[in-house]
Amino acid sequence: MMRRLLLAVLAATALVGAAAGCGGGSTSTKPPPPLPASLAAVFRYDRSAQGDRPLHDVKVVNQGYPVKVHDVWYEGPGHDRIDGYLMVPPGKGPFAGVVFVPGAGGTRDSWLVDAADVAARGAVTFALSTPFIESQPTPGGLGPIYQYRIGFTQSVLDLRRALDLLATRPGVDPKRLGIVGHSLGGGVVAATAGVDKRPAAVVVMAPVGRAHFYPPLSSELQAEANQDLRSVVPTTYVRYAHAALLLALAKHDDVIPRSEYDAYKSSVPGGTTVRSYDTGHTFSQSSVSDMLDWLADELHLGPLPKYAQHLVAG
Repeated sequence: MMRRLLLAVLAATALVGAAAGCGGGSTSTKPPPPLPASLAAVFRYDRSAQGDRPLHDVKVVNQGYPVKVHDVWYEGPGHDRIDGYLMVPPGKGPFAGVVFVPGAGGTRDSWLVDAADVAARGAVTFALSTPFIESQPTPGGLGPIYQYRIGFTQSVLDLRRALDLLATRPGVDPKRLGIVGHSLGGGVVAATAGVDKRPAAVVVMAPVGRAHFYPPLSSELQAEANQDLRSVVPTTYVRYAHAALLLALAKHDDVIPRSEYDAYKSSVPGGTTVRSYDTGHTFSQSSVSDMLDWLADELHLGPLPKYAQHLVAG
């Protein structure tokens, strides 16, 4: 049953941690500046060339639950295979559409529970991960630096393709699209928000501000990495985001340095909501629920129906 599937994933999800608290946000509504052509070129994407790359629906993986969870995959612009779960609420819509992207090492299962929650509130949701996010390169020379740049760029394009598939899906309102990303996925989402005007609401959680290699690179290689990876620094792009933006930060993050948080806070456009939660890099379920409530408000979703309330109880 769907309840058993969701609870199993909830027990394993990487988004469960300490209790949460909220901070304030920016009140300025000054529109962002136009995206420079030099930056747009980094993630250039020809949607017209993707028409022969449909979403492949393998099967519905749950029974007896109003939200149908479809096992799906699609071919990204770089011919990589992207696996995901497409969650479709009951009814004919019009629905919002939301893409969920996990942190490094995460899979499409990472966001399953919360994506089902949002789907129950009236959105077609898409939980996915890219090959780059699922398997990070390890340091050992210039190769991993090059792989990071290529992988990050490809992940942004893969996310833009996911937006295509949602925006053109019958019953989905293309003016009510959202994207949510955590950690490395948060960096990918932040960059995407800056180069793609379609999302109406974006949640960026504990995002990376630069490449993180473990163990750390030598000083010589780090200098090389800083130079070669300038094109994939998320804060370079997020300042151009047109969407309503929630920047969610963890007060006790032991993964993302405070300097990277500060770079985001100084880069996000006016009107961004900034909230700090009393949790570590792995967010608590209550803090995630607060972020998804913000998303639901921005996308004009309904309340959580009774059939789904057991998923967030306790």
